[in-house]
Amino acid sequence: MKTYVRAVNFQMSESVLSHAESRLHAALDRFGSRIASLKLRLTDDHGPKHGTTIHCTLEAILKNGDTVMVEQNAPDHFVAIDKAAGRMKRTVRRCINRKRDSRIREARPSLA
Repeated sequence: MKTYVRAVNFQMSESVLSHAESRLHAALDRFGSRIASLKLRLTDDHGPKHGTTIHCTLEAILKNGDTVMVEQNAPDHFVAIDKAAGRMKRTVRRCINRKRDSRIREARPSLA
């Protein structure tokens, strides 16, 4: 699984980068053989009241050709990465289970 990390509108520190890589691998290593690549994009958005919001976009391209994307907003880089990684784990698992279940249903003989 290749992982790409990109920062927009801010300079990413080494601690944020290492946290992102470790958190993504911890959440998705189980599916590593089924994920071709993983893209993480962190954007620092300044709100209309000068608040800072971190927008995290995660995109996983599965080896079967499916693309899974999750987005998460949070006030902190670390929180945004943690929440997005958890959502991606659940979403990839759901996508893989749906594919598996549809193949099982197609393989069953008809009772009619």
